[in-house]
Amino acid sequence: AKVWTVGEYYEVDGVKGVVCWVSDDAQHGKIVSLDEKDYGAWSKSGERTGATDEDSGSKNTQKIKDLSTDFTGFDSFKWCAEHGAGWYFPAILEVRYFLSNKVAINQTLTVQGATSISDYYWSSTEGEEDYSDEAMYAYLSSYGINGVSSYGDSKTVPEEGGYLIRAMYEF
Repeated sequence: AKVWTVGEYYEVDGVKGVVCWVSDDAQHGKIVSLDEKDYGAWSKSGERTGATDEDSGSKNTQKIKDLSTDFTGFDSFKWCAEHGAGWYFPAILEVRYFLSNKVAINQTLTVQGATSISDYYWSSTEGEEDYSDEAMYAYLSSYGINGVSSYGDSKTVPEEGGYLIRAMYEF
């Protein structure tokens, strides 16, 4: 079986991306999309959705799909899902995977003529219950885990004007 490494270009059965995390046996992992999008807001509504999983953006994306099968009002989720079967909006810990490996991933993205990883990205993870109108984003900093920190911001009117999104796929 193929053994994968973080930063390696992934192209299998028409699915393309860059490996940002691998399992202990390095035969399974997660890839980040070659492209990104800036939708500004996480959603058009500040309502509580239940997309609170910090490890699985796939579960969060399914929660939103259960609320709105065509992702109406959730453009970021829709954009990620439109990459094809299996693609989803990554959870906060999954965003940390690609941010903490930015250098290796960007080398591959550059070779592929794709958009490099930036510094601020939304995750699919909603804020804690006391902050139901917020969603989590991650950013590169001089502190935090592997130089990546996270914080919550308004789903509908983020202070910074919004953050980028990338799609993720698990193999």
